[in-house]
Amino acid sequence: MKESMAQLLAVQQLDRKLMRFRREIRDIPARKEALDQEKASAEERLNDIEQRQRQNAAEQGNLESEIESLREQIKRYKRQQLDVKTNDEYRALTHEISAVEQKISQLEDREIELMETAERLNAEHREARERLDDEEDRIGAEKEALDRRLEEVQRDLDEVSARREEKAAKVDKRTLAHYKRIFDNRGDYAVVPIENGVCTGCHMKVTPQTVHDAQAAQKLVACNYCGRLLYVPADHRTS
Repeated sequence: MKESMAQLLAVQQLDRKLMRFRREIRDIPARKEALDQEKASAEERLNDIEQRQRQNAAEQGNLESEIESLREQIKRYKRQQLDVKTNDEYRALTHEISAVEQKISQLEDREIELMETAERLNAEHREARERLDDEEDRIGAEKEALDRRLEEVQRDLDEVSARREEKAAKVDKRTLAHYKRIFDNRGDYAVVPIENGVCTGCHMKVTPQTVHDAQAAQKLVACNYCGRLLYVPADHRTS
């Protein structure tokens, strides 16, 4: 049974490596997806600025058309002034011209605001474009590194899997199946040492008889609390 325990410990060491490799393989797609999300955020930022630029340009275009239309209206009023017969009609047209000129002035003020906004948006666009370019370079490099790492981990996993099969073939099938059920259930260790009378898997104190049986190694000994298989390390054995 001492030999079986040594074999199980060797299998467990490889199983834990495989567990780490599989976890990393599972995590790599999620890490790449997170990088894609970072890129998407930078693209969304740039698209938002470009949308605001289009809206700003459209409003400027509408203002220019409106201002031009109002200026044409002033020209018509002035031509009409040449044909009026009374001072009241002339003053009425002068009043209309003044109102239109005030409207134009307000629109031109708004046009200046839009031009200032356009300058700010242009600066933001340059910054966002540069940031996106930098993000694309960084993310591309990181994804390539993750792809290389995935290949490396897959090779390591295949190699360790083969070694694990060799080690497992030396273990009694019933003992191996018992070990595997515990390992799969616990997800960390199936075989743990007893130290100072305590199961190092669940950190509960075991009975002296359990310690004695684990040290004797005549049979598989399980912790009464967590069910893990127990052994006593050579440097903790008593004569």
